[in-house]
Amino acid sequence: MFALAIAALSSLGTYWYMSSQVAQSNMQQTYQPAQTVKPSVAVTQPSISASQAISQDVTANWKIYTNIDGRYLLKYPSNFTLHVNESRVSETAKYAPAKNHIELNSPTAGAIPFITVDYQTNTDPLDQFITNKSSCTAITPTKGSEVLLSGITGKLYENTPCGVAGDTEVFIVNNGIGYIITFQGNVEKSFINEFLSSISFIK
Repeated sequence: MFALAIAALSSLGTYWYMSSQVAQSNMQQTYQPAQTVKPSVAVTQPSISASQAISQDVTANWKIYTNIDGRYLLKYPSNFTLHVNESRVSETAKYAPAKNHIELNSPTAGAIPFITVDYQTNTDPLDQFITNKSSCTAITPTKGSEVLLSGITGKLYENTPCGVAGDTEVFIVNNGIGYIITFQGNVEKSFINEFLSSISFIK
């Protein structure tokens, strides 16, 4: 009888131990600590709008003019008319010969912008060239602002009272040649910058 009691207690102890082990195992599986999930971050590159793309290459469809004697190259709007070595006679539609001179006319007769480029042999520094070539008191070496054309420093005189009211003129000297670029009338500054940026000097 005593032996049966001992056996029963031993079986009960074994059962209790096994049950407690299963319960502990279930608790470990049930209460696993949650892993922290970091939110994904989408990285996007800044986009360029259509208007920005156009402004970055506004002269892409312009025509190219190269002057070998004057040793320069420029681009101009494809709808402009180019006149080489001739100058429009004032108040008429006629042109007269003009050496070392080009004119660019907008598609509408008499409309602005109207651009001229003149050049001549020159051995003087820029300031002396300006003094020699300008008769307008608004254009002197001490006035105007510096401008770079193809890496060469020139002088820009914006909206002067010279010639047609509001003329903008650029003077520059490079490699033994002096240049005068004139935008007649009140031309938008953005167009002037675009045109000047297209100019390069050739050897």
